[in-house]
Amino acid sequence: PHETFRIARTGTEYVPQACVRGDWRSLYSFDLQQQLQLDIEVLNFYVSEHPESPFKSRLMAARRDVSRTLKLRDAELTIQPIEGAREQRTLRSVSELRGVLGELFGIDAPADAALDAALAKLIGR
Repeated sequence: PHETFRIARTGTEYVPQACVRGDWRSLYSFDLQQQLQLDIEVLNFYVSEHPESPFKSRLMAARRDVSRTLKLRDAELTIQPIEGAREQRTLRSVSELRGVLGELFGIDAPADAALDAALAKLIGR
């Protein structure tokens, strides 16, 4: 029920694309070159452990259900219904952020002072 997808080819690269509100958007690219397990492990280590990795410093969540796409990036929530206008809003408190995580994304964040402090940083408080 969501976007239409296609894979475009440019030379030796393949580019999955999604048609979003009539515009084709490239998602990423890949080629058919063999990947070594060592390279995969190094890249996985980087995205999970390197201090400059966005996965170490940002809160990111995405979820789709039958009628909409939900996206959360730090304190910015986007709700895109299949039909209708996109809603974007900034979450203003730790309790609001916790509520969105639980109610919209099904993430039960544990009660923890250090986690609350990290969430407060994301919303600028």
